[in-house]
Amino acid sequence: LCDRRQRQMCIRDSFQVIGINGDDITGAFTPTLKNLLVLILLNTMTKKKGISSEMLIERFWYDKNESSARNNLSVNIKRLRSLLEQVGPIQVVHSNGYWTIELSDSITCDYKNVSQSLESIQENPNFLSENQINQILNQLALGTLLPSIQNEWIDEYKSNYTNQAIESLRLLLDIVSISNELKCKICNTILMLDSLDEDALIEKCKTLYICLLYTSPSPRD
Repeated sequence: LCDRRQRQMCIRDSFQVIGINGDDITGAFTPTLKNLLVLILLNTMTKKKGISSEMLIERFWYDKNESSARNNLSVNIKRLRSLLEQVGPIQVVHSNGYWTIELSDSITCDYKNVSQSLESIQENPNFLSENQINQILNQLALGTLLPSIQNEWIDEYKSNYTNQAIESLRLLLDIVSISNELKCKICNTILMLDSLDEDALIEKCKTLYICLLYTSPSPRD
């Protein structure tokens, strides 16, 4: 859950938005507004350029004629902007045919934070300290992306998020200097994301065996 002492958007374990005064304004988001915010934000984070109006219409107003669909998009974008004003400096931007969301540094977004952490692993895993790795594992401990949203359009984003997280964690397992305890924690996180990951299970068993060898009492002469 979000910390009410901060202005936040949480879209990982569950959808929650905390406003300027610490008020939970999640209930003000209709299902359409929630999905619209999530889809624009996910595309902003993963594809940088955002998502086109045509794609948004295809996702949410595919059963309308073009005029009605564009009007629905316009009305809901206006409502979304109005709601986000209650959170702080968040801009819903339309540029070159694509929609993006710009967050100021004063707004905390759990998905943005974990995405940046995974990018830091992929850029240089050996540069991270064990404390930093533990912080990333704690971020990932929230689980998969938005399990409460079961629409088909989000499956691709859920799968990409899980794959990116697992690939990044595997890079950490290759770091020779990390402790066996941390290796086990990394394996547990991978298995939380994908309980059938054989490589993580094998690595965990190997690490536990090594730990057992070092902690078992020596046999008496």
